[in-house]
Amino acid sequence: MLSDVLEDAGNQMNTLARLVMRRAQSQWRDIDAHIAWCDERIAAHVRDNSVVMTVHKRSDSVSKWAAALRDRAVWQKAAVALANKNARILWAVMT
Repeated sequence: MLSDVLEDAGNQMNTLARLVMRRAQSQWRDIDAHIAWCDERIAAHVRDNSVVMTVHKRSDSVSKWAAALRDRAVWQKAAVALANKNARILWAVMT
């Protein structure tokens, strides 16, 4: 609706007011795009966290270790520690 008002040359809005409102509209669009980007990042975080929670529900010893580590530290540290442990196991198997 704002675009229609700004394009209507018949209204009493002066040139400076139109310029300011166009700039504000552009900033609002940028903010909307940034909020959408943040929403995507939050959704990705929730999906990733669901994977860690799935590991917590498994009963093998590595999953129990990862769940215990996650309870002691933030989940990102648990994921990195689990990757590190898997890398060390793979290295030992390969050598």
